[in-house]
Amino acid sequence: MVAEVHRYKAGDIEVTVLSDGFRMVPVDGNYLSNATVDDLQKALAAAGQPIDKMKNTYSPIVLTTGGKRVLFDTGNGQAASDQSKGERGTLNAGLAAAGIDRSKIDVVVISHFHADHVNGLLAGGEAFTAVVGTDVTGRVTRVAHIGHKKVVDVQLALDALDRRGHDVTGAHTSRKPNVYQRSALDWISPCCSVAGCDQPRQEIDHRADWADTHLTGLDGLDGLCTHHHWLKTHRGYRLEPGKGRRRLLGPPVAPHAHAPP
Repeated sequence: MVAEVHRYKAGDIEVTVLSDGFRMVPVDGNYLSNATVDDLQKALAAAGQPIDKMKNTYSPIVLTTGGKRVLFDTGNGQAASDQSKGERGTLNAGLAAAGIDRSKIDVVVISHFHADHVNGLLAGGEAFTAVVGTDVTGRVTRVAHIGHKKVVDVQLALDALDRRGHDVTGAHTSRKPNVYQRSALDWISPCCSVAGCDQPRQEIDHRADWADTHLTGLDGLDGLCTHHHWLKTHRGYRLEPGKGRRRLLGPPVAPHAHAPP
């Protein structure tokens, strides 16, 4: 894939828009919540686009200002590039095409902690120098000193978050994972936990129903793509017991009613 670069000026700030590739998403009843499939397909047809799928693109941005280079979001990461055969996770190629040395990025700003925004932090085991994000209150927080060491395993990322005093492995009673648990899960489970699925994690699922436990802990969470999360939530599918990537099992089969003798 040819790297895409678009560069322009906004006053004294140089803006470089990079491509991190794309992902084709089926057009179905789950794509939009405020429009029907028919409405979406009509709009796509009017624009001369295929009506059965949408091309979701990823576009990290580099700002050069005051002698500093600031990267906003980092894309899907090298693992996604390998899995998709270069369809997405192409930030490094985009940086090279734009003449930007990855090691010369001064600051990385993460808009939010979804896998397609944070997984590009790693390449060849080396992290960016600084990571800046926002917590659930909107307060700017420096996530970790990850960039000063090689990230050789997930535990190093978790330890870095812990050293900053963030609650990563503990459980709490809120249904939603806190921002630090979400960040940790992006390192642990960047892709869907269903074996054989190459989609990035888009949803976070409780292994044990939160309504039963009223606890949210990192050890009890799985990452799922939208499709498999919908099957699990609405169609009775379930992941086989365990952790990591594993099979998605079909809904339990109801016993057949027996006719009276």
